[in-house]
Amino acid sequence: MYINAAIVNDMHDLAGSGSDEWELPRLVQLLERAASLAVSSLLGWRVQLMVEGKPLVLTSVHRGTVLSSLRVPLGAVTPAWAEGFVTLFAARPDAFVSLAGDVAAALHVPHRRFRLDENLEQNLTSEVTGLGEISANNQAIGVLIDRGHFVPTAQGRLQRQATVTDLTAYRNAHNLISNF
Repeated sequence: MYINAAIVNDMHDLAGSGSDEWELPRLVQLLERAASLAVSSLLGWRVQLMVEGKPLVLTSVHRGTVLSSLRVPLGAVTPAWAEGFVTLFAARPDAFVSLAGDVAAALHVPHRRFRLDENLEQNLTSEVTGLGEISANNQAIGVLIDRGHFVPTAQGRLQRQATVTDLTAYRNAHNLISNF
């Protein structure tokens, strides 16, 4: 075993607890802690989620050449993030091979659901992407609610307007907010 037994126990408890979306920060912390102890060349991580049907990506990395990666499906822990992933990055080739087996066992996930070395992106930077689009969409829905629509109706109308006007959902939402 390449990771601390206490971390394995924490992951085991988290996977067995019927966790919800509020456990996401705890899972990311556990994965980062396990990886930093087991992989000396760890460069950082990326969390990819779908929030209200829109992608949200948070990346925290140090400079370096990515030669290894491990993608962990968040749906392994909670159905609330079934479409999400945490990807760890390292500067040493094959750095996550042993860790992947330990984390799979701790989370009770078949190791085939993990992806090794498929995300060897270069020039990674720490950033958050997608937050502006999600925020604009929520504000536009708020404008439509203020105009008398119910939430499901407002969501549908916003999507239809984007389709009819051939605008991106973000651009359509931004236009609606600007004209409020």
